[in-house]
Amino acid sequence: MSKYQFHRLGSDTFQEMVQSLLEINRRDVGGLIQFGSAGADGAREATWTQPTNHPNYVRPTNSVADVPKQWVFQVKFHDIGLRGWAGAGAAVVADLKAELEKVTTKYKLACHHYVLITNVPLTGASRIGSRDKVTKIAADWKNKIPCVEVWDAADLSRMLDNNPSVRTAYAELILPGDILSALHRQLRFDADRRESTFRGYLKNLIDNESEARAEEAGDDDPLPLSKVFIDQTLQLDKQCIPECYREIVETWTADSSFDEDSSALVPDDLDQVSSAFPLLWGAQEKVMLLAGPGYGKSTITQFLALYHLLPA
Repeated sequence: MSKYQFHRLGSDTFQEMVQSLLEINRRDVGGLIQFGSAGADGAREATWTQPTNHPNYVRPTNSVADVPKQWVFQVKFHDIGLRGWAGAGAAVVADLKAELEKVTTKYKLACHHYVLITNVPLTGASRIGSRDKVTKIAADWKNKIPCVEVWDAADLSRMLDNNPSVRTAYAELILPGDILSALHRQLRFDADRRESTFRGYLKNLIDNESEARAEEAGDDDPLPLSKVFIDQTLQLDKQCIPECYREIVETWTADSSFDEDSSALVPDDLDQVSSAFPLLWGAQEKVMLLAGPGYGKSTITQFLALYHLLPA
């Protein structure tokens, strides 16, 4: 039994769905002609001319040279609930015989490859199953039509598995997995949008903080912070070291047990240190910068903000 509920589509919509699959897989290469449901279709829902340079081209067995291969597609829909499984399968076999007769005798269509497409699943019982009956009919007609196929519900299911755009175009064929996939895409989109917004915000901060705020000094052109930033020197008051900071300072002054990369960042003289050093490496949760106007408080904090914004 197919996982897709083809019976809910009805005859006309089923035909449209099949033609959508053909449109995706046959339109780009060769000449595909689709026929509407109105009026007589001449034993075909679609025809396709397969060029000799098509990657899947196989020369027709009744031709001595490579020729464009003519395909004929016919769609047959049956109400399985009304006919039952056995009755629907028998109807497909009867359809195949009748349609092949029409193609070759009544309409005299050029046909190297005939495909009957149905919503009915063919049975696989040896010799008596509808699948083997189709194979026998194909062999009987080989001299007139080199290749005869029936695409049943199982074949269409595999095609729909590989063509989600067609599957999700019909509400009757949408699976629970399609719904979950759509929800996941929406969540992923929302997450990506938030991340993109955050990255854009950070980029804007980096662009702004990379330039010194020198408007009050009368500078019209932006000044790169890297050219005007001068770090201040702080004097460490060992008598007023906070408890949260005392242990790490004592470790620095007592020995050099850091690894080579880290020890290179520790100043040799902790009595005179760069202002950026304790602000970047300190263990304290809060820092107060106390200085008069023009001492560079804003520039230091701007430098620290830029340092943390830039990727490692």
